[in-house]
Amino acid sequence: MIYILRHAQSRANVGEHMLDAPLTDFGKKQASKVNGHFDLVICSVMTRAKETLDNSKITYDNLIYSRDCREMKMHIGDFLPGEPTNKHETTGELMRRLDNFTELVKEKSKEHKKILVVSHWNTLMHWTSTNRTDILMHTDFPNGIDMDNAELNSFNLR
Repeated sequence: MIYILRHAQSRANVGEHMLDAPLTDFGKKQASKVNGHFDLVICSVMTRAKETLDNSKITYDNLIYSRDCREMKMHIGDFLPGEPTNKHETTGELMRRLDNFTELVKEKSKEHKKILVVSHWNTLMHWTSTNRTDILMHTDFPNGIDMDNAELNSFNLR
């Protein structure tokens, strides 16, 4: 089974514009309410995702950090230090990255039964969408799982 967790409230969520936005104090409190045990956690490399995991009560047997489940590069808070902030990611680039991520999760699911992905709203919305062609043709918005900060859901990988 695949579980998905959107990071807790970050400073970018409250309008503070900075690279790789960390969690707010409220976000740390949100994260502290999330729990569960997982065979494998795959976490975005972004600070807000890492801090969500670190401040949660989640336990796990194995942990992987992945750039493929990081946030779509659109706003200043979506960039890591050292990345050019004027090179935004297209929807097509995001979807190709998520194809790679899907392959990673499928491979890992052969050896791990309960996997948690800690990621971001836009990334999770696109990854869980069933209307991929419409998204790439720019005729529809992703119809994936719309998650609040620090929300945990299950997801059936296609």
